[in-house]
Amino acid sequence: MLNQDLFDSLEAQKIVDTLMKGQKDYVDERLEKRETMIVSNGYAWTRPNHIDTAFASADLFEYKLQLAGQTWGYLEFETNTENMGKYC
Repeated sequence: MLNQDLFDSLEAQKIVDTLMKGQKDYVDERLEKRETMIVSNGYAWTRPNHIDTAFASADLFEYKLQLAGQTWGYLEFETNTENMGKYC
């Protein structure tokens, strides 16, 4: 088993910050929809979209829009690290 870092400390911090931004955007929208809509439970399914969007906006990795089935869109991120090679 390899015990090597995939990202340096600055990259790792940016990844954590971006993940937290996506989560915060999601929570803020859930709270807003809870106040403005009678039924807002469906927003529980949008969390990954907020996180994907935060990562796409952070310009950390290249990505492609993909579909799971006919309707569920997600971003597939690619990175090429010196220690581990290309990941998709």
